[in-house]
Formats: sequence, structure tokens, C-alpha cells
Amino acid sequence: MPIPEFESKNNHLETNFIFKPECVFYAGSSPRRLAFLRYVFPETNIHHSPVDEEPETPNVLTVASYKISSLVRDTDPQKMDGKTIFISADTRTCIPNANITEYQSRGKPLTYNQVKDVFLFMSDNKSPFYFVTSAAICYIPFQNKALESLNYVLVTLDPTLIQSLITSEGFAVYVNTFINFYSTPPYSTNNLPPIDLKDLSAGISLPVLTKLGLVTSVNKVPINTLEFKKALRDAIHAVAIGIPPSFIKPFNPDIDVAFNNWAWLNEVVDKALDQNKLC
Repeated sequence: MPIPEFESKNNHLETNFIFKPECVFYAGSSPRRLAFLRYVFPETNIHHSPVDEEPETPNVLTVASYKISSLVRDTDPQKMDGKTIFISADTRTCIPNANITEYQSRGKPLTYNQVKDVFLFMSDNKSPFYFVTSAAICYIPFQNKALESLNYVLVTLDPTLIQSLITSEGFAVYVNTFINFYSTPPYSTNNLPPIDLKDLSAGISLPVLTKLGLVTSVNKVPINTLEFKKALRDAIHAVAIGIPPSFIKPFNPDIDVAFNNWAWLNEVVDKALDQNKLC
């Protein structure tokens, strides 16, 4: 199956500075997204509320919109006065299969075997890859306006190493590397709870696959180039957070500096690039 072309959709890129929010309502349960919002809005009250039932659809914009609508519906209208915004995000992982002509959109797996099946599907492709769609929505009550962001991360994988990954021994290495990666710094030192394979879309971790040497390119930037580290950093942020820095700019004009200096993300990238290749 050929590698697809993607077109991001962002209606916020031409939006000028609106205001510095006094209150941000985050619709979701991701501790990583919550940590990002607290980092970029250090002087703002951040409220968060998980959405228990999400629509069964691979359309990430639909899911993000549902989260926003649910939280707005359940929020006291008096709390929406003034400089208040609502933010939500969603990501999905899509995998190709050499025997079909469509992509399989995967949410969070129910079992480890489902994660192993994902790698098995990808191994059928002579040039294995997967992509992640990420969507973010920001609703501004006093303007009755919504900003939307839809982006893609394309990851190509080493065809030989992915064959090792689908063996019992190789998959065990992936699981053990995953557990170690998410239970040690920078996760364990930033008040983030441990992450299980079943907590991530399709059970796929871009940092862990990078650490094991499986990743050959990210968004068409090869791993053996000087530009790869930045491409990987942007991609990890997209798949883990799903809220691009430009999305925050209408509310924090200094977001570019803050994003580049975000220690947690820098440490995650450095740890991923400290490779321990799968044999």
C-alpha cells in the first residue's frame, strides 16, 4: 500500500491575539494534555472534566467536538462569562494492511494481543508505516466561536526490525521497554501516572519505537538527518498532546518560546533518541 499524502486543516493560524484567558476548561482525562495546559497557562485557573462516553467514530474532530459540547452543556453559564475558553483534543492511530485497500483506525486496545496484532498487520507491508491523526478544538463562549486544528503524523518503520517485533521475544522487549520508559523520568518526576499499552491509541508509542530503532522517518524526515530531532519532537507532541503550539498563540503570544523550552518534552525526545535497538 502506498504511503498517503495528508493535508492539515487549521482555521486558527491566521487568528490574532484574542486575550489571556482567566479560566480554561479542559474536556478530557489525559494527564499529559492537562500538564501541557498548566505549563502554557501558568497563571490561569485550569478546570478539567473527563467525558465518560465518547462517540464510536474514527473522526477525531467529531470526538473532540463532542467532548467540548458535553463540557459546555454541563458547565454553569455564569462560569463562562468573561475570558474563558474550552479546549479538547483527540488522537487516533491508523494502520495499513497489504491485503486490504483501506486503513484501520485504532483507538485504545483492550488487550496486549490487540497491540501485537497491530504490528502484525503492519509487517505485511513491504514498506511498513502508520499514521496518527490529531484534532484539537477551542471554544470561545463570549464570541461563540470555535478554533479547529487537524494534523497528521506519518511514521515509517524498518521492515526487518518489525518482523522481530511480532515474535514473542521481540514483543516482550517492546512491552518491557514501554513499561520502563513510562515509569521512569521524565514521567515519574512530573507527577504523571504510569502509562500502560492500553492507555495509548493502538498501543503504539512513537518514543519507544524510536528507542528500539524501528523508526526510519517521521513526516518524511529521515532519522539520519540533522532535521530529525525537531521532526520527532513535533511528532511526539502531536501524538501525546494533540494541541499544537500555534493553537495556543491567540491566547499566549509567547507560546513559541515556552514550547521550545518545555523541559518535559525535551527530556522525552532525548530519552527516545538514546537508542537500544531491537535485534
